[in-house]
Formats: sequence, C-alpha cells, structure tokens
Amino acid sequence: MCARGVVRGGSAPQYVHRALARPAVAPDVACSAPLEQLLAVTGWPTPARVGEEASRAAWLVAQHADTQLSVQRLALRLLGEAVARGEAPVQQLAMLEDRVAVTEGGLQRCGT
Repeated sequence: MCARGVVRGGSAPQYVHRALARPAVAPDVACSAPLEQLLAVTGWPTPARVGEEASRAAWLVAQHADTQLSVQRLALRLLGEAVARGEAPVQQLAMLEDRVAVTEGGLQRCGT
C-alpha cells in the first residue's frame, strides 16, 4: 500500500514511507471507504476465504480507521461474529474492541 523509497547512507539502507509525507487521515479514509463497502456485501474477510494476508490487511484498515467510526463498528460486529465461529483471530477482535472503546471515550476492556 505504501510506496517505499530507499535512502542510502551509513551502513544500512533506511526505508522511508512516502505516505508519511501526506496527512495522516488521507490513507485511513481512502482505504476505509472501500472496506466498508466490502464488509457490507461480503461480511468479514476470513483467512479461510481470502487468505491470511488479505484478512490481516482488512483488520489493519479497520483498526486504523479512527476517523471512520462507522467502519470500525461494522468491522467490530462482523469480526466478532467470525471469531465466535472460530474463523478469525480473537487477538484482532480484542485490539479492535479496545480501539473502538477508546475512540468513543470509554475504557479498554482487554488492555491491549
């Protein structure tokens, strides 16, 4: 998702994310809107259905969609259902639950 540029100097290359030069909100909004549409149509993208990497990417987008609380709430509900069926990692649910709680001004339940 983020383009990487390599800056040479010293003993090891340093990776610079070009996305860091942009406002922090832009990537969240750009990625969370398509995720919300996907979730509404297909439900939570479980590892068995889309693969580990794609499932984790969906969780990361939801986790960092702090300015899009509707996306986080939808993801939380659908991820919770997937966890209850044994189709998604409970750790992801715990972290998303805590993130939403804090965003809403509450306390973390799981302490992540």
